[in-house]
Amino acid sequence: MEKSTAGTSSSGGSRTGRNLPAAIAVGLVLGALVLGTIYTVKELFLLVAVVCVGVGVVELTRAFATRDIVVPVPPVLLGLVAMQAGAYRAGRSGCWRPSRCSRSCC
Repeated sequence: MEKSTAGTSSSGGSRTGRNLPAAIAVGLVLGALVLGTIYTVKELFLLVAVVCVGVGVVELTRAFATRDIVVPVPPVLLGLVAMQAGAYRAGRSGCWRPSRCSRSCC
């Protein structure tokens, strides 16, 4: 019996396990979600950003766990939410140097 290796299928062709149409659809939906929220309701964009960064933090802690590095997820996520909410609430006045802030909308 012939063994198949990673990246090949039993029929001899290459198989990576990715679904390109699904990946394109997900990318378009996420792009529309980000652009739609950034130009309409800014509070929703903040929520989208927090969720996306939170998913990234959880993935990063799982990657660290493969090397036996333990990162406590709840405090990191709590800090993420607190920093994003504080930055949104403080606005331009919360910048380190408000006179040099690049946001001209405030």
